[in-house]
Amino acid sequence: MIDIDNDARSVSRLLSDLATAEPDAARSLRTRAKCAAMFADRARAASAREHRTAFRRRIIAPALVGGFCVVYLSVIVMAALRWLSSSSRPV
Repeated sequence: MIDIDNDARSVSRLLSDLATAEPDAARSLRTRAKCAAMFADRARAASAREHRTAFRRRIIAPALVGGFCVVYLSVIVMAALRWLSSSSRPV
């Protein structure tokens, strides 16, 4: 049978022999700087995306809707003119 107390003591002894990990200050500073740069890049990209989206909403969408309205109204006027010209002819 396995002696659990003996195994636990041996594992504890092995773990106590390990050196404790000390944080490397220079490495943590580099990691923080990389994270800050990455977040700044993402913020700039999001701002540029927002600017492009705002341009689309403000300029392009109304221009497209206006263009479709002009085409629709011109078709209605042409149909009305054809109808008027065909009904004014003597039979």
